[in-house]
Amino acid sequence: MSIFVNNNEFESDTTPNKLSELIDIVLNKNEFSNSVITQLEVDGNTYDPRVDDIPMELALSDASKVSIFTKNNLELTFEALDSCSEYIDILTENIMELVTLYKQDKVEEANVLFSDLVDILDLYIQLISRIHSTLKTNFKKQVENASILQELEIHLLSVIKAILPAKENDDIIMLSDLLEYELVDNLTQWKIKAIPLMKQMQNN
Repeated sequence: MSIFVNNNEFESDTTPNKLSELIDIVLNKNEFSNSVITQLEVDGNTYDPRVDDIPMELALSDASKVSIFTKNNLELTFEALDSCSEYIDILTENIMELVTLYKQDKVEEANVLFSDLVDILDLYIQLISRIHSTLKTNFKKQVENASILQELEIHLLSVIKAILPAKENDDIIMLSDLLEYELVDNLTQWKIKAIPLMKQMQNN
């Protein structure tokens, strides 16, 4: 059986009997200790761990070729930056729709959309925080010198801190202003300044 990891032939002192054993052997290697498997191929059958059930108990005795593809934390972080831009587009679109509903006094519809917006915003904040943390670990000096990142993060949290009481107090005018101007502006700055700046670190 031929084993390849990231298109390079892989050799091991131990012969795995099952796919799960092979995965353990690969991930226990130092060079893959901070990596995750992003794709598996067994004799032409392709598995994506994000969407497919991996046949971990699959016997390898009859397999002729197994290919494993991995990505480390840093590679995944730079991929996630693309997701950030998508989140921002979705958030901005939802914000403008939400503000329109408030202006039309469609409060019930707006409240449902507001709840969805908060959920997406929470996911975005978690994502950007993990990205920021990983980049700081790997590019400490560049991140510390990029004051725009910290400024936008602080501003984003302060806007959210102001949005929630405005919503609780049914202050629709204040809430709409915070959403349409403060939050949209912050997210736009992330997209046009912060995210491209973080992507540049990949080339350093």
